[in-house]
Amino acid sequence: ASHLFESKDLDEIIDIEYDHYGTRAAACSTGAIAIFDREPARNCDGWGVKCSWDAMSDETGSGLHENIVCKVCWAHLEFGQVVASASKDGTCCVWTESRTRDVDKVDGPSTAFEWRLASSFKAGKTEILDMKFAPPQYGLRIALCFRDGSVRFYNAGDIFNLSGWQLVQDFQLGPDETCNKICWRPYSQNMPETVLLGGSRRASVWSLDGARGRWQEIASLPPASSQSEVSSVHWANSCGRTSELVAYASQTDVYIVELHSNMDDLEVNVVAHCKHTSPVLQLEWNKLGTTLATSSAGEGVKLWRPDLLGQWHAMASIGASDS
Repeated sequence: ASHLFESKDLDEIIDIEYDHYGTRAAACSTGAIAIFDREPARNCDGWGVKCSWDAMSDETGSGLHENIVCKVCWAHLEFGQVVASASKDGTCCVWTESRTRDVDKVDGPSTAFEWRLASSFKAGKTEILDMKFAPPQYGLRIALCFRDGSVRFYNAGDIFNLSGWQLVQDFQLGPDETCNKICWRPYSQNMPETVLLGGSRRASVWSLDGARGRWQEIASLPPASSQSEVSSVHWANSCGRTSELVAYASQTDVYIVELHSNMDDLEVNVVAHCKHTSPVLQLEWNKLGTTLATSSAGEGVKLWRPDLLGQWHAMASIGASDS
């Protein structure tokens, strides 16, 4: 079934993201942010606006985001209800939900909540194109990628007081490259922090050298000769596999790549090349890493799975008007 998100406080929705359990969603428009909650009392697929606010001015009238709010993302629920937003001026804001008061209603007492600004900081000099919170095992940590090709990592100084965020690492993707998309590798014990990046020319894998505290590129994903802008990346959960699966989209092409660690080397092998007839906007693995969903403006959503011979096929297609 399709879900309809509507809010009188939002104009054109630029970005939307579900929380960890898929029961809440954060959306942003030009200068506003809204939180949607699932409302099973209305109907099984009902979503209503829980809260919305102006993200470009606070109670004192001072500026928060000074330009279009272009990205939102949720932290893991281990840290409470925490949402980050990013804008084209390179500013990152962190918002938290807190209880304000208990109110009496006809059907009994109820608790009122509101979203408040916890921190606002200038993360970079150029537009933030994507951002993602790290797996919770790494702490409250957020990665941001920028139009100038830089990637920066910020840590919360105190998870109980989110007013302070420190830049802990940064690196440059490449000369004259933009960094469009970022995805963390799902946490595994005794494995270093790793991210999958999508740039203006290629997709690549970077890993943190804990001893030196520096990020280094460990793989450039094929086909390296395409020189096409990457529009989406996602890393699948391994779920007991001895190898890893990642996926990325470039123009109308979707590549599924297998990564296998062999001592100090990372073996890279393209296991599937899936085609759309219009540019792919986004892709994402399911929780088990067995099914890949891809979306494009002209074809809606396709679901891809391998057959018994390991050949990947579109198992289902969902049009934008399907319900």
